[in-house]
Amino acid sequence: RTAVIFGTSNSKANDILAKTTQNGVREAVHPISRRYKSMTNIERRRIDAKMGMDFIHSRIKSIDGKTGFFIIGYGQYVEVYPAERNNNACAGDALTEFCHSVGAPESIKTDQ
Repeated sequence: RTAVIFGTSNSKANDILAKTTQNGVREAVHPISRRYKSMTNIERRRIDAKMGMDFIHSRIKSIDGKTGFFIIGYGQYVEVYPAERNNNACAGDALTEFCHSVGAPESIKTDQ
């Protein structure tokens, strides 16, 4: 079948398969966990506070077509993230953006 796909002879197809098939051969010089160990030590900003998160609907659409926003904050500190609708994907995007820009909260309280 390989000979037909590549348009070659059977012997040439067997050579192609022998050179491209990996039968449990490890290609890494060191174990992968050792190679990527430095990536696990990345300092992440943590916020030592209990945050709250909620979605607020708007009767008017924004120029971008957003129909509401997620609000994340505690006390007097508040961040607002416009969203098209109140679903898990938009909530996850807002929370991810918050964690990258401000930091990851110790705990978060939502109504869901």
